Amino acid sequence: MASADLALPNDYRQTLEALKQRVHQAQLQARRTINTELIQLY
Repeated sequence: MASADLALPNDYRQTLEALKQRVHQAQLQARRTINTELIQLY
């Protein structure tokens, strides 16, 4: 299937950007949690 055959929904770009933002926020929260736990170990 060629890429020209794929039809993307009109709001695909917005959905993708929202998903990227959610992943980024989750990564930041995970880093904060890990850092807090590491600090408590010392």
